Amino acid sequence: MSRRRHRAALVLAAAALVVPATAAPATAAAKPPAVPKVGAVAKIYPHLAGGSADEYTGQVPSIGKGCSEGKPVKGARYRSASYQAADATYPTGDTPGVGASAARFRSAKSASTWLRKAVARNKRCAGDAYSGDPDATVKVSTIRFKAGQQRAGLRVKVVADGTTTFSDTLMVRQGKRLVIASAYSLDGKAPAKAKSIKLAKRALKVAG
Repeated sequence: MSRRRHRAALVLAAAALVVPATAAPATAAAKPPAVPKVGAVAKIYPHLAGGSADEYTGQVPSIGKGCSEGKPVKGARYRSASYQAADATYPTGDTPGVGASAARFRSAKSASTWLRKAVARNKRCAGDAYSGDPDATVKVSTIRFKAGQQRAGLRVKVVADGTTTFSDTLMVRQGKRLVIASAYSLDGKAPAKAKSIKLAKRALKVAG
């Protein structure tokens, strides 16, 4: 796999709060919502049993124009985790790359607005990483599920350079709290939607 395609897949899977470029390592001083521990996530994704989680915290970036991040949202902080298997595994449909994030906004209205803008941005920018490849095809579809007061799920399928990648991103809001669960694969087989939904619901419960 080329470095460009691997990076593009990670960008698609990261979506919104999952370890943005401005993230900083988690510290005791940061007080954003919690995210699921790797042991809990391994009950959904067995390949993560005995693994670890890299956590980051920071200010929630606003949704900027185009495909870029805007200024931090006042009073909104997030915690993000990228889960790693004990033994390095290639992200496949059966053993996908997995991440979760949780954020707390100043108001439910602010969280709701951010979610709507994030969904629109992710749809608009799904193929941005492949803009230089005229033969690449990008398809965005909806993942329907029930959770929280507001929710949105997107699956992005990209076919480029003879490889098919999938990225699922589920966002759920409950009051001022918002969580995101993501899973991606690089082997042409899509991650199980049911597991992504379970992770999103688990993240929402833990973020409380």
